[in-house]
Amino acid sequence: MMPRDDIEKLQKDIQTLKEYLGGSYQLIIERNIIIEKQKQDLTILAKKLLEVKPELEKWVKLNFGEYL
Repeated sequence: MMPRDDIEKLQKDIQTLKEYLGGSYQLIIERNIIIEKQKQDLTILAKKLLEVKPELEKWVKLNFGEYL
């Protein structure tokens, strides 16, 4: 059996770790939201560019093809 002090230290360490990971998890979610918004913006940009300059289709597909 573990001494009481060791158990309390482990519980404190677990709580600290949960708090740390909780903040990191929230940052990951926020970053993913930003990335998805940027992808949407690039899709709009690529489509608008093709509307205005259809002669750039090859270049747009090469550089922005994943967003079309």
